[in-house]
Amino acid sequence: MLDNCGDKETDQMIRQLIDVFIKRSKDITILDHNVTGWHYYPSATEKIYMDVEAANGCINYGVSHGMGGPLAVLSMAYQRGFDTDGLKEAINGLVEEYMKAVYYIDDIAYWPGRITLEQHVGLDKTANTPNAMSWCYGSVGILRILYLSGVCVSNEKIKQFAIDELIKIAKMDLPNYLLSQPIVCHGYIGTAMVLNLMYHDTGRDEFLQKTIEMTEASATFNIERYFENARHVTTAHGADDRAALHDHLEGYNSIIHSILLILKGIPSENGAAAGFSLRRPQSGLMNKAAYY
Repeated sequence: MLDNCGDKETDQMIRQLIDVFIKRSKDITILDHNVTGWHYYPSATEKIYMDVEAANGCINYGVSHGMGGPLAVLSMAYQRGFDTDGLKEAINGLVEEYMKAVYYIDDIAYWPGRITLEQHVGLDKTANTPNAMSWCYGSVGILRILYLSGVCVSNEKIKQFAIDELIKIAKMDLPNYLLSQPIVCHGYIGTAMVLNLMYHDTGRDEFLQKTIEMTEASATFNIERYFENARHVTTAHGADDRAALHDHLEGYNSIIHSILLILKGIPSENGAAAGFSLRRPQSGLMNKAAYY
């Protein structure tokens, strides 16, 4: 929708959505504790996949189902001239929340993912362990959004923080990314797309080299193992067909599509999902790196 702003009706819809996000970004009081407005109560379906109870609700720092997506949208809206009251404050508040929650293991930045209200306010301890470096929940996606926000609102400190931390991640050995699938959502190719965007934006060779390595990991992944995993997921959801193998976030088709996008440097809905592109890259990975 932001790509089509300028039309009166579209702009009105965008402003309405921005207002909703701004209101949601205001802190609220629950059980006498001040918490982020992005606190929510998990659905019955979500609870199935949670390893802790969240009777008093939870907070999600991820990009795909948490605060990262709204931060990206608000930041891009600000960059494109929407001057809604409270917009800059909402962006700064979300960035501050991320900076409060970051922790380090072996000098690598991580975030806690989804935590309960009790963990958020410090009544319960969070388990600060390494998380998978996926775009949807992991540090790679979160740092990409912080970088984008820094660029959009001219916050040089946050922008440089994100670049520095992502460079350290790009230098990690591939097994330390804790990824086990080639898929877009929480696998190699989604993370490769984020790092590829960072390469196009910064020109840093560290991002290019890791993009190549992750793209190769996706392209040469054991397909039989992948389909076995996918069949297990499909069965677990009670479905008897293989439609799930071809969906956007976890399907095999999107892996091939994403690899082609990286090689050609063409952002599309995959690029937006994986890391929110600030601009169209001028040349593809194939031209820059003599990939083949």
